[in-house]
This record gives sequence, C-alpha cells and structure tokens, in this order.
Amino acid sequence: MATPAEAATDFAEAAEAAELSRSLGRLLPGLETESKLGRRRALEALEHALEEAVRPGVDSAAFQGPWARLLLPRLLRLLTDPAEGCRALAAHLLDLGLRRAARPRDALPLPLVSLT
Repeated sequence: MATPAEAATDFAEAAEAAELSRSLGRLLPGLETESKLGRRRALEALEHALEEAVRPGVDSAAFQGPWARLLLPRLLRLLTDPAEGCRALAAHLLDLGLRRAARPRDALPLPLVSLT
C-alpha cells in the first residue's frame, strides 16, 4: 500500500499528465492538415508547449505518457513530410521529447518499427 506521500506524488503526476494531454490534444489536429503552413504552425505551437513541459519542476514521468502516446507516432510520420521545415521541426520535437522522457528507451520500438 502506498504511503500518503507516495499517493500525493502519484496524484500530482497524474494531474500533470492529464493537463499535458489536454494541451497537446488541442494542437494535434493541425498536424493532419493538408496545408504546409497549417502543419508548420501546429508544430511551432507544439514546440512552445513542449518547451513549457520540459521546464524544471515538471515531472518527466508525467511527460512520458502523453508524449509517447500522443506525439511520438505523429512526429515520426512527419519525418517524411514533403516540407523540409516541417521535417526539421518534427525532428527537433522528437529530440526534445526523447531528452525529457523519463524512459526514452520505451519509445525506441516505435521508431524502429516505423523505419521497417
């Protein structure tokens, strides 16, 4: 059974993850747009959101779930975007996410499967 301190930490982590999921979820539709400018703007907004999420004090375990579940697959697809600027931003966001994630090795199977 968890101690009260562990339970409070788990609750705070879950709340941070839920807030990050909501924040990212609002931006995801822009990644699927036909417009190069629309995709780029969505990537720039995600960059801002991720930079906020990687600031000191934000739990990397709370970051891991939303990043791996919501962003990782989409960013991997954007590595083949016809627009060079979108590809470069997607690579930059992947780098930010992998550096911040609590368990970046957990995300490795997805890129490896995507490349085959």
